[in-house]
Amino acid sequence: MADWRGFTKEELARMFAFRGEEGVLSRVFIRGDKPANMVWDVGEYYEIAKIGYRGHLIPATHICFLLETGRWPRPGYIITHLDGNVWNCKWNNLSEVVQQERYGNFRMMKILANELQ
Repeated sequence: MADWRGFTKEELARMFAFRGEEGVLSRVFIRGDKPANMVWDVGEYYEIAKIGYRGHLIPATHICFLLETGRWPRPGYIITHLDGNVWNCKWNNLSEVVQQERYGNFRMMKILANELQ
């Protein structure tokens, strides 16, 4: 498969479980769920946890979104954490936004953080 967006909710639901109230994404195994292994992609304005699946690195929040809504985020949109805490993956803290809005928010947070120092 050329793009991970071709994976369906049904396919990923056999491999992953998302407990939205707790914000926990886990890998499904016959003998019980285990935390999903993540790789961190870190840039100047972002940190993204990605999960390997069938040769693709998929943003963890996108998997959570797919499992909750049944669809991938729309093209040009990403999933962001409303409170800015990348570790808080509770469903009520995740939001689908236009990518430019997210980076604009991070730039503003970085400017404010620098001013407070």
